Amino acid sequence: LTLSIIFIFILTRFLLLNQDIKPDPKFISLMQHINLNLLEEDLLGSLFFFHSQPPVWNFIIGIGVKLFGTETNNIVIYIHYLNLFFTLCVIFFCIKTLNLLNIKKSVIFFSLSFLIIFSPSIIFYENFLSYSHFTCLNIFIIKYYFIKLFKKYKLRYLVKIYFFSSLLSLTWSAYTFLFFFIIFFLVFLKDNLRVKKNSFLIFLIFLLIGNLPAIKNKIYFNFLTNSTWTGI
Repeated sequence: LTLSIIFIFILTRFLLLNQDIKPDPKFISLMQHINLNLLEEDLLGSLFFFHSQPPVWNFIIGIGVKLFGTETNNIVIYIHYLNLFFTLCVIFFCIKTLNLLNIKKSVIFFSLSFLIIFSPSIIFYENFLSYSHFTCLNIFIIKYYFIKLFKKYKLRYLVKIYFFSSLLSLTWSAYTFLFFFIIFFLVFLKDNLRVKKNSFLIFLIFLLIGNLPAIKNKIYFNFLTNSTWTGI
């Protein structure tokens, strides 16, 4: 099933490339992106001082700059193929989630084929040089581990939920500390006292990690948010 869906995905993306559907290089200069030359000259310093958004996405771009240089077309191709990889990961976690819910394989095949592989919004995000597709993947992963957690409590599921929540918070400014509290209270209301103690400790650790940019911004720039521009 998984290989069949992946084959359809790869085939359709080759067809789209033949139709000249590809990213527009002008979007590499989005306000969320640090200048490529700055990323090449001082990656960590640029992330620390010049960033109006949480740092993970520009760090990912910075890795591409270190590997392929500052030529715009190279970075556009790099981000585009990353986005295609993110779609594959979304498909993988969708299949795992639907299997958890005991959905028939035929339904999984047709729903993923038409709702993801041929989805205009997915195709748009694959060709949009933004962190949007990366955040979508992280949300899919969090949902998957939430379902696993509520089926059967395991500490590693909770850690993964908070880990990918931290990754979201360090990527997308709209994913604020409030979402960490929502996750905590959902788990707190469900489980026993021992689980609640473990949950509280993990919650505090990842709340701190996910909000490191806000702490840094308060210390250096005197505003307590993950971003100077929330996008809202």
